[in-house]
Amino acid sequence: MAEIGPRGLEIAPVRRRAAAACIDMTLLGVPIVAVSAGVALLYHRRRGDDLEPARFAIPPHWDVAVRGGTAAAGIAMRNWRSPGCKLLGLRRVDRHTGGPVSVRSALVQSAVTLVLHQVNRELLRPWRLGSQRRLAAVQAEVDEFRRAHPDDTDDDALQKAMQEIRKRHKLSAGRSCGPPVLAGAAIQATMLASPLNQSPTERLAGVLVIVED
Repeated sequence: MAEIGPRGLEIAPVRRRAAAACIDMTLLGVPIVAVSAGVALLYHRRRGDDLEPARFAIPPHWDVAVRGGTAAAGIAMRNWRSPGCKLLGLRRVDRHTGGPVSVRSALVQSAVTLVLHQVNRELLRPWRLGSQRRLAAVQAEVDEFRRAHPDDTDDDALQKAMQEIRKRHKLSAGRSCGPPVLAGAAIQATMLASPLNQSPTERLAGVLVIVED
């Protein structure tokens, strides 16, 4: 039986929201990640780095610009429906009026998201510093290998050596991305304990995700 919230609104079940998120990740997230990874790869190849994806990081001043642009886009697109939401009949509405999400709610949600990001960043600082130390150790060994083989032009030998070094230092994509992904999933999982299936940002901003008639 569907859960009915304020003003007779039908609250979107968590499973349905998760399915919509999976659709969005497939249709939007994967292409965005692929393009971003390609840009990072080209950027580091031009610089001559060996650990292209792992060493890529947004400079601090770019990070501010990116987050500001993300917040502005969130406000401008506060009532935009993603492909997953359209396919599964979901919509974001104002909790009090049942109408479109207001600019005020979008501002609150952007501010809360920024705060959660900073908290998450601080909690993950030990993991991030550990990753940086592993990367530095790997790069040092790669440089040492090159110094020991200055006349070796065999790219296959270098790639094999790099793979062995990375394996020895337990450097992998899963280890590099796992903690941030799990932290984000833990925050979103709090909606399971919410009476109206709201994430922390939605609860503070007064936003609901409903099933359309």
